[in-house]
Amino acid sequence: MVIPAVLSALMLFQGYNMKISSYNERKKSIFLTCPQRRLILLFFILFLLSILILILAPYRPWYYFVLVAILYIIVFLQILSKEPVSFMILLELILILIELIYGTTFKYPLYFGATDIPGHIFLTKVTYLSGHIVPPDLNLYYTYFPLYHIFISQGAYILGSDIKTSLFLILPIPYVITVLLIYFLFNGISKNRRISLLSSFFYSNSYIITYYGTYLVTRAIAFVGFAILLYLLYREISRKSYKYKLTIVFISVFILLIHNVSIIQISVLLVVMLIIEFMFGKLVDLSWKLIVIINTLFIGYWTFASWSFTEYLIKSHVLTLFHTSPLMRHISISNSYFFLTHIDISIATFFTLVGIGYMLQTEKQEHVLAFGVMSIFAVPMYVPNPLQALWQTGSLLRFDRFKLFVTPFIAFAIAWGFYVLNLHYSLIKEDNILKRKIFALLLVLVVMGYSFMSITMHDNANDCKDFPWKNPRTYFNKEELYGFSYIIENVPSNSTLYSDYYTYRFFEPMKRFSLSNFLGIPYYVSRIIPSIEDLPACKGYLSFRKEEFFNEGLYFGKVYNIKLYKPNKINVIKLVYLLQEKSRIYSNPSLDIYR
Repeated sequence: MVIPAVLSALMLFQGYNMKISSYNERKKSIFLTCPQRRLILLFFILFLLSILILILAPYRPWYYFVLVAILYIIVFLQILSKEPVSFMILLELILILIELIYGTTFKYPLYFGATDIPGHIFLTKVTYLSGHIVPPDLNLYYTYFPLYHIFISQGAYILGSDIKTSLFLILPIPYVITVLLIYFLFNGISKNRRISLLSSFFYSNSYIITYYGTYLVTRAIAFVGFAILLYLLYREISRKSYKYKLTIVFISVFILLIHNVSIIQISVLLVVMLIIEFMFGKLVDLSWKLIVIINTLFIGYWTFASWSFTEYLIKSHVLTLFHTSPLMRHISISNSYFFLTHIDISIATFFTLVGIGYMLQTEKQEHVLAFGVMSIFAVPMYVPNPLQALWQTGSLLRFDRFKLFVTPFIAFAIAWGFYVLNLHYSLIKEDNILKRKIFALLLVLVVMGYSFMSITMHDNANDCKDFPWKNPRTYFNKEELYGFSYIIENVPSNSTLYSDYYTYRFFEPMKRFSLSNFLGIPYYVSRIIPSIEDLPACKGYLSFRKEEFFNEGLYFGKVYNIKLYKPNKINVIKLVYLLQEKSRIYSNPSLDIYR
């Protein structure tokens, strides 16, 4: 992270001698003359080719990701052409994002991401069957925040589909629409169409947006509400209208009821924005009354309607915070691997810092200044740093989840940094066409690297078997799901199930609750195998994903201290020897079940 910070500082020091009065009047930032129609035609040809690869290949191969990165480059060239067609560019960005989402979630039998999706499917199933919100003894976190599961269950009723299809089919639609909201938001703030298009480009191309596009859990949909709220708060309309105020309240209630704690993080960001605008002498667009209303809504709801959840949260998080000393999480990294997997973040950091510097140095618009200062606040939430490595902030208070909510601010700063860097170079090198073309090629390669690394790193391509940085896959295959169905149909309720961490997360939500017998839903006690050596002590039923173990390994251990057991010679010998003593009751090529 030091390298891009130093380079951005050098660039800013050089830029202090420049006199740039109005970016909108400058056309020399356009360093390529690109035929729009040919680029659009080429985009759709390659887009259809990428879909064909998805259909024919058993998994997403390396050349599929290269092709998607080329699609991003084509869009990038359209943005930097003389007359970019905004509608077509935004449509292309949405198409790429929706393909990345559907190409993951519908490519495999059950994509589970960071393991929350099976739990949400089960909670939705309870909502679907009972016609009511989930009872507190099943999941206190979502008893008072039920909109997500109601939405998916109603989608399943309307479509006549299963719950998994409803979740993966419907939720990406509002999510990808945020690309349009980002464009309209920043177009109104910057008054610069090219910067707005670049903001949408870097936003849709961000690793965090790509990741949550496939991992569409409750906080991702709460982020959709935040994007709408941010757009409404900065939209140039009359703020005295009751319709406007009611819309703000409606969206705030939506965010409040869709996810339990996202409203706190969103409130923090809105209060910080309010303070920043107050620093400039006047409140530009944010109304302190609206911010007070939003905070009053969530505090009142947490206090009077969902106090049992609030009390549990205080005891489990706030009191723990004061009774534990600062503790660093164990992060195992090698310098070369860390650098490789964070190239896109390094590129984003460089352009972000350059963009922030130029916004604060040259811009006079209060809107742009406010978002520039807000981007400074967003950088520590987005870039790896000790704040995220501290257990109290990184795990207990979940500062890592701020990444999603600050991504629009980071995208805006990246767009500014790229725009002014290109403008700066085109002004000082305008007499040398060859150097300008070389610089243009370098920028294209930088964006290519940013795009490719964003869509392949950070758990975005765990399904690809061609990359050397592959990890255990984040989906269950058909044979594994057949085995899980065997357990649900044949293993008696209240049995103890031992398994690896991912299988544990599949069965962990299926615990006994007040409506279990009434709804006819089986329930189990799901536990993780502590280690290979502890297999003899596991009494009950044991689920062993043998194919995944021999390919990439399995996670065993405690819930917050799991360890990846690789298929090395020692582990294989131990496992085979200990499993011989168990009674196998089910087997397929991917999964064995023992009693």
